Amino acid sequence: PLGIYEPVPTEDLSGAKVRLFVYLQYIWALHDVLNWCIFTTVPEFRAIDLNQVVPIVRAITGWRTSLFELAKTGERAVTMARAFNVLHGFSAGDDTLPQRFFEPMRAGTLAGHAIDRAAFDKALKLYYGMLGWDGNGIPTEAKLEELNLGWIWEQVQAAVTEH
Repeated sequence: PLGIYEPVPTEDLSGAKVRLFVYLQYIWALHDVLNWCIFTTVPEFRAIDLNQVVPIVRAITGWRTSLFELAKTGERAVTMARAFNVLHGFSAGDDTLPQRFFEPMRAGTLAGHAIDRAAFDKALKLYYGMLGWDGNGIPTEAKLEELNLGWIWEQVQAAVTEH
């Protein structure tokens, strides 16, 4: 239902992996908004297929919705969470991994492999762009308006100026 047809290797940091992460982040956020057990819908053993979410939501709430609208609900939740973090002083500098993640693994099936910092930084910028955030990880006014969250814009700008 999300248009993801090809698997993406675990260690891949391409645009395809970032897109997959963004879509899945929206779906996980939707599960949080719906406040139901994620273990019923995780990809490994989903008892509820993503296509079943719409009829379930309609049956429980009476909301005549679509999968697109539900995905946008997840996107809205992700964006609101980021705006909250910005309001509390978080910035792009917080969107990183500990140094040891960029060092080669010592054992296991990925022994010798490490996350390439340049590839990680590029993937992070792609992630920001795909979410409609600026290069500093701040939701743009356009994205906030598109998600009907324009009322947050002035607060976000004030927080960015303050910090």
